[in-house]
This record gives sequence, C-alpha cells and structure tokens, in this order.
Amino acid sequence: MTITSATPIVESPQKIDTLLNLLLPSLRIAPPKE
Repeated sequence: MTITSATPIVESPQKIDTLLNLLLPSLRIAPPKE
C-alpha cells in the first residue's frame, strides 16, 4: 500500500514540492524536536 502511494509521488516531483509547501507552514508552527 505504501509503495503504491509513493510511486506517483516519485514520478511527479511537482507533487513533492506541493507537499513541502503544505508541510512547511505546519513545521514552522510546530517544528519537530530532533
């Protein structure tokens, strides 16, 4: 299931950029503690 979902993302770099744009604001609000 995971591999199937990841396949289209790998084939579409633009989707990765979109996901990053959506995640960046969330990370800025609640940055992960490493």
